[in-house]
Amino acid sequence: MARPDDATTEDAVVAAGRGNALARFLKILGPGLITGASDDDPSGIATYAMAGAALGYTTLWTALVTFPLMAGVQLICARIGLVTGCGLAGIMRQRYSRWVVYPAIAGLVIANTINAAADIQAIAAGIHLLVPIPILAMTFPIGF
Repeated sequence: MARPDDATTEDAVVAAGRGNALARFLKILGPGLITGASDDDPSGIATYAMAGAALGYTTLWTALVTFPLMAGVQLICARIGLVTGCGLAGIMRQRYSRWVVYPAIAGLVIANTINAAADIQAIAAGIHLLVPIPILAMTFPIGF
């Protein structure tokens, strides 16, 4: 059930009519822009390229299974955020004990740290293809 202070899509479009063009454009796109671009990171691109080079189209059938599952998870997360007004960690904190929430958050932090390190390493490897600088020598400047 929507709260009286919730803005609808039409309200966002009308409100976006004011201000500069870039602000209006970003307001209309909303969080969908971040969600759509969230998995297009260097480590993901490197993984897709290596899998495509090694396997060709043989694993393409998995997209038929994984896309509806991914869309379902995104939809559930978006609805939880719209209804409650807070993120998944906030909901977990309200519903579960610390013994469940803290390990889940720690796992998320660890996974994001590893993903960021993989992105930095993939960027260094991509630059190494163009310039003969050792990958490890570029890792720190790219991370900085």
